[in-house]
Amino acid sequence: MDLKLYYQKIRDKESEITDAFPIVVSNETADGGKPGLLTEVTPGIAAKMLVEGVARLAAAEEAQAFKAAQAEARRVAEQAAAAAKVQFTVLSTAELNRLQGPHCPPRTRRTNMALFIDGPASSMEDLAAQDSQLLDVASVENIDVTQKLALAQDELTLELNAL
Repeated sequence: MDLKLYYQKIRDKESEITDAFPIVVSNETADGGKPGLLTEVTPGIAAKMLVEGVARLAAAEEAQAFKAAQAEARRVAEQAAAAAKVQFTVLSTAELNRLQGPHCPPRTRRTNMALFIDGPASSMEDLAAQDSQLLDVASVENIDVTQKLALAQDELTLELNAL
């Protein structure tokens, strides 16, 4: 193999690629390459793959469908990440009393805010209300949900004590 010719072909192919990040479609190869997989790569990598015959540039429709699928996957992942975020604030009793204000005497002061010391943050019923199949899956997989809740409560206690 003439290396000068090989690298010249790669440079020529790279100069023909107009996209900043072209999408290539893999070809079936003798060493186990799977055909039809779409990937977004740099022009240099795309040119190398084209010269070696392991991929082809995606058609405009294929590229558009791939980008739409990637955008949807990103949106779903961002939603899952946002749903996984739990925000809480640790307040001392004095801070809580200060926030409730002097206009409300301590004896009659009522709050809807749950405190960590009030007990477990969630019960099995709370979780079942959020996910109707929780109890079925726990039964099939032999998971003790009550024990898992207790372990989670203990873990939170350790983390809060570390603060």
